[in-house]
Amino acid sequence: MLKERLRPWRAVYQSFYRGSIYREAAWSWRGLAYQYLIILLLFLWIVAGLHLQLVVASYIDGFLIPFFDDMPRFDHKNGTLTMDKPGEVYQVKDRRNGRVLVDFDLRKVPRDPPLSEDGIFYRRTALILHHEGKEEISPFKERDEPESTKQKEPTDTKGKENEWSSAKFVLERVKNFFALFVVGSLWIASFLLCAVQSLVYAFIGKLLAVLNRVTLTYAQLVRIAIVAMTPTLLIDTVQKLTCTGIPAWALVSFVLSLAYLLFGVRANAVARLAETEQSLK
Repeated sequence: MLKERLRPWRAVYQSFYRGSIYREAAWSWRGLAYQYLIILLLFLWIVAGLHLQLVVASYIDGFLIPFFDDMPRFDHKNGTLTMDKPGEVYQVKDRRNGRVLVDFDLRKVPRDPPLSEDGIFYRRTALILHHEGKEEISPFKERDEPESTKQKEPTDTKGKENEWSSAKFVLERVKNFFALFVVGSLWIASFLLCAVQSLVYAFIGKLLAVLNRVTLTYAQLVRIAIVAMTPTLLIDTVQKLTCTGIPAWALVSFVLSLAYLLFGVRANAVARLAETEQSLK
């Protein structure tokens, strides 16, 4: 009994090369096709989700959280920037490669950042952004303050500290629950998409069945279509795991699924022809 239940799972690898699995799906998979699709997609998204979580966690731990840890608490009042770091020059660097990400130079005569250097440059009276050879300068505006606040310290770091802590809190949650989000949302969405695709492929399969002179019901063609989609689903998951992408993958996957649909219809046509010839002997 267990062996019979596991037989449809041979389609995961046999869909690439064996016509008998398409015949088995057409004639023996009554009520199993969408169960197969649901479980297959769940497994593939769990694998992809765990991999993506490792990638995201590595990026968060290696870059984003250190970035927020190194960022100074700063504020600007009366059009002048202040920060809680000693001295007037400070740089936030990417700990992975030493590249300067944010440059603080609050001297009265700061150095001019080279236009060829991309990054964020805080100066005493302005924020300068460099990106792809373009420069954007945003001067700090003076803020009107009530008399009761004018004697306070020029740098209010508490607000910025809370902002960085909130950002790191969000990043920690993303790191811990990213795979759950991926599986919970994209699994259902992908199943709905694949279910619709199987119905469309089955209509195309009707035409292919007529051209190959084989009689197959629409339900049988839906089951064949689901098996024909298996190779593209597996290849798509491999691309996610290797962080690669086949050019024009949407078109390639459509053509590949149609090719396996034709393969499945022909496999059934050959089997029916063999049965007919056997009965005539």
